[in-house]
Amino acid sequence: MRLVLAPSDTPDEQLESFAERVLMASYRKGLDLYTVDELSETLTEAVIKMSEQYPQNRVRLKAIGGGGGKGQRIVALGDAEKTPELVREILNEVKTTGVGDNKNVLVELNIETTRHQEIQVIGNGDWCITLGGRDCSLQMHEQKLLEVSVTRESLLAAQQRAKHSGAEEEAAVLAQDIVTLDAMEDEATRFGEAVGLDSVSTFECIVDRDQHFFMEMNTRIQVEHRVSELCYALRFSNPDDAEDGFVVESLVEAMVLLAAHGQQLPRPERVPRLSDSLEARLNATNDALQPSAGGMVEFWSDPIAGEIRDDQGISLHNPDHRCVSWEYTVGGRL
Repeated sequence: MRLVLAPSDTPDEQLESFAERVLMASYRKGLDLYTVDELSETLTEAVIKMSEQYPQNRVRLKAIGGGGGKGQRIVALGDAEKTPELVREILNEVKTTGVGDNKNVLVELNIETTRHQEIQVIGNGDWCITLGGRDCSLQMHEQKLLEVSVTRESLLAAQQRAKHSGAEEEAAVLAQDIVTLDAMEDEATRFGEAVGLDSVSTFECIVDRDQHFFMEMNTRIQVEHRVSELCYALRFSNPDDAEDGFVVESLVEAMVLLAAHGQQLPRPERVPRLSDSLEARLNATNDALQPSAGGMVEFWSDPIAGEIRDDQGISLHNPDHRCVSWEYTVGGRL
């Protein structure tokens, strides 16, 4: 193996790419370019740096060659000096202690109070707007159970109620939730505009206290889109006549308009509808709470006063797997 060093004035992005190519070549040749002690020293520095940046969070070490929960350890607060010991445990667990094995270990922030929140986005390639958020933190078997609307109007109302009742701590938490929602909606809008989004998408984030982290963007309609539709409608107005316009309450309808007219559509106005909405998914399980085909729902209570229900197929067999699946979206003013 011939090792070629990059010039000292090589730009950082090129140097990183060069280093990665050298590292990959070492794996193919079965060579170690660094010792476990050197790896542990570098990882300890990274753990200390991340701990200083996020003092309320622990740090997670994860082996590149792990999977299925293997090759991971969490560094407790203030225990950065134990990193070398944990690194050796990880490498032993994933069996990468031999010469030339891929010993790369990731240093990740451990999210302590995870909330999974998503922002509904729509654009025509030029403009892009958002329709508030949805909280889908309550899940089972990696499947969402509840999708609850998260809107600025509802959070502001809740914050005012907390202030009037003297719950200052609760009011402060709600104030931070408003800041977080505003930031996520702004980022989702800028993301959509940057990529020329010309349909609907979902901008998904992990929220941890007063921080949020982008996770992924689903460039498609999702079954929980009705949660957002019940909270907001879209009003399209004639740019030459503000009185001339129409209101769209369905994102599927909006997708058809975008497909037909695209960039001819003017930027719509977000119009509040209901204060809050949620979608509940009933998962058929057995007594051990494991997925089961279940039976047929034979009775469903009538809506209460002020409640809007959106039936997406209660008691009907799913044509794909012939099992019964139910999803219900409910909206109202609290």
